[in-house]
Amino acid sequence: MKPILPSPFSYGYRARARLFPSTDGKGAKVGFYQEGSKRVVAFKRCPVLTEDINRVIAILDKTNTAFGALAKKYIEYIRAQNDLFGNTFLTLSFTKSIREELRGKIRVLSTHIDARVKLSKKSVQFFGENELICFYKNPDLAPQGLFCKPGQFFQANLEQNKALVELVVSLVKEEKGETVSEFFCGSGNFSIPLARTGLEIKGFDLDRQAIKKARENALKNQCKKNTQFFRRDLLSKNLAYDSKFKAGTVVMDPPRTGARSLSAIMGLIAPKTIIYVSCDPMTLKRDVETLKKQGFKLTALHPLDMFPQTYHIETVAVLRKR
Repeated sequence: MKPILPSPFSYGYRARARLFPSTDGKGAKVGFYQEGSKRVVAFKRCPVLTEDINRVIAILDKTNTAFGALAKKYIEYIRAQNDLFGNTFLTLSFTKSIREELRGKIRVLSTHIDARVKLSKKSVQFFGENELICFYKNPDLAPQGLFCKPGQFFQANLEQNKALVELVVSLVKEEKGETVSEFFCGSGNFSIPLARTGLEIKGFDLDRQAIKKARENALKNQCKKNTQFFRRDLLSKNLAYDSKFKAGTVVMDPPRTGARSLSAIMGLIAPKTIIYVSCDPMTLKRDVETLKKQGFKLTALHPLDMFPQTYHIETVAVLRKR
């Protein structure tokens, strides 16, 4: 076990959050669900959220006429996101289709937030100059930046994600292999930086839009020739071996539920090294036990404080073929 890598910021680091409307006699507010219930605990400011997201929350709190009319009957949840450039993206998800009489209230709210509006059937997005979120940038590993659409997954702690990417790149480079398969690749958080070092990369993910953005990010960062991205359901109970999975090194960053099905066929994929990025120690433990039975040995654990002020921990596990 390596020492825990601390986060650059203990507060004001969280660049994405799902909020819920809470209405009372004093107007509309937003909050989080109380643990284990659907009761909304309203707040005016959250110390772990970025200042830009807190600024938008304060604006919603002050615009009770515009926001309250929407929140009371129509809003299911509010998704707030920030990017590396300080841009704020706000998406309101509606319980019903957005009717014409709501559009005026939405336009009024957009003037308060000072944002452009993009409407779909059951949601409205507020954004600034750019409709895309820049979640990673590095002069060498991603000089043009990595981008995703609002709503797609990216690490909530953008500054600590830089350390995470650089750690994974350094661990893969130590293996001195030439081919890497990244599972749960998303929009290319690890794939593009790894490809920029000259490695042949294959990325796999279920999210069609994320795969599209990964390809665009590869083109933008001049590594299209040594990257391929494929859509696969890696969480399927019926996941079967695919010859495209084959690689000397595997990088995997599954959701909190882990990678049970993928771990079960890792012996067929037969990499020399597995770099497993996990946000849940319990599912990591379960999958490591499965991998051990297939001839892999846990050789290192690198913990990162990705979520300061919480009990959650991000862990990078290194496993090698015995």
